[in-house]
Amino acid sequence: GVFQCGRYAMLFVSPQPTQDELSKLYEEDYFDGSGALGNPDGYLSQASGYRARATCMVEWIIGLSGVTSGRWLDIGSGPGFLVEAAGQAGFQASGLDVSHTAVRFGKEKMGLDLRNCDANNLLESAQGPFQVITLFDCLFHVRNPRMVVSQAQEILAEGGVLFAGPFDLHTSDW
Repeated sequence: GVFQCGRYAMLFVSPQPTQDELSKLYEEDYFDGSGALGNPDGYLSQASGYRARATCMVEWIIGLSGVTSGRWLDIGSGPGFLVEAAGQAGFQASGLDVSHTAVRFGKEKMGLDLRNCDANNLLESAQGPFQVITLFDCLFHVRNPRMVVSQAQEILAEGGVLFAGPFDLHTSDW
């Protein structure tokens, strides 16, 4: 079931799915629209919207942080639209995601530097330092968000920036 924390009003699933169950959620049927979860028209049917959203996010991060170059890591990258936008903005961008399908698509179709990784094992898969680390729309998918953020901080460059949390952009917000 889905429950709400009384202290912070955060929603959580209990019991939490195993890592194997989480990995299986984000495979082919999640992205092509044939599964119970994901976009019913197929995740990639909305690629132009995801690209536009990613470009706005990169511009927003640069504007807020003043960081304009260096290494950028997107944790929970999916097929890599944010990685693509960060690369186009001049960053050496890479991404990590639990979904083999999303990573394969980003690597093969978009030519991105993506790797499969369970975010709970971040230190085993990402070699820092990174000037920018993003964890958008990711933390509510992991078993131990506090540990993931702690690991991200360990690979963050001195003076680097970490942006985490749910991120729902509407064009009217810009």
